Amino acid sequence: MAPSFQLASARYSSNARKRVFDKSIPHDIVHVVDSETGRLGPPRALADILSTIDKELSRIELIAEHPQPVIRIITREFARQQRKDDKMRALHAKQTQAERKQLQMTWGVDGNDLARKIARARGYLTKNHPVDFVLSKKRGVPLPSRDAMVWRMDGIVAALRDVSTVSNRSIGSQLATIQLRPSKPNDIGAPKE
Repeated sequence: MAPSFQLASARYSSNARKRVFDKSIPHDIVHVVDSETGRLGPPRALADILSTIDKELSRIELIAEHPQPVIRIITREFARQQRKDDKMRALHAKQTQAERKQLQMTWGVDGNDLARKIARARGYLTKNHPVDFVLSKKRGVPLPSRDAMVWRMDGIVAALRDVSTVSNRSIGSQLATIQLRPSKPNDIGAPKE
């Protein structure tokens, strides 16, 4: 009995390798996966398989090379849909990689540096990226009082109130974080409560 073959485990993602089709397949003898059962067929000559399929409607895709070359016969429409899905997956991966932005500063940050960080955060928030502000102690500089820490954090939140909402705020002994998420597009410019 021929061993069972899982398409999902043999199929590489488009990020791992470039797909190889039809005459570009570098093997003379290949195994064909039965599309209905998912089982491997006996070894066959690639030239024979290419001569028997209708090239207008179908194509052959190499889905595994090791330990033996394995191909499947797919429709051109299926291949087109696969390319479209791969592009959407790559776009989604790119968007999720760059989603959350983090801006770090010390408690004694200069006014100009703080204004620049707030401007950068505003840009991220208007592009729908959540932003984390991390305020920490600088070595050799005394830690401000708790009231001064709260005042600094309130100033940052107030400066970005028109484009964001606070999702989380925490103050530790030397470190504080503010997590801001973008306001909904229809909320931008609306008065805050």
